[in-house]
Amino acid sequence: MGDFHYYIYICLLGLVINMVYLIIKRREQPTVVLINSLILIAISNLALWQKGIYIDEHNLSGNSFDFYVNLVNNIIFLISAITIGGPSKRR
Repeated sequence: MGDFHYYIYICLLGLVINMVYLIIKRREQPTVVLINSLILIAISNLALWQKGIYIDEHNLSGNSFDFYVNLVNNIIFLISAITIGGPSKRR
């Protein structure tokens, strides 16, 4: 089978790192980190889509676990987006 699922896990790792960075450094370059996270979400979604095409063309059985990992990727992105919209710690 294609190696598309590795991209999804790499994107998950990148999104977790971005979310932790946004939580720790709340107001330092949040738009850059969100754009980076959005690119990782796009790569993750495209990898899942390509995997579906590969499975369909070669009549293989798919793995639903990658779908749930991709869903977690999207949830982490939403949490990151909500995090930068919260109240600032500085006065």
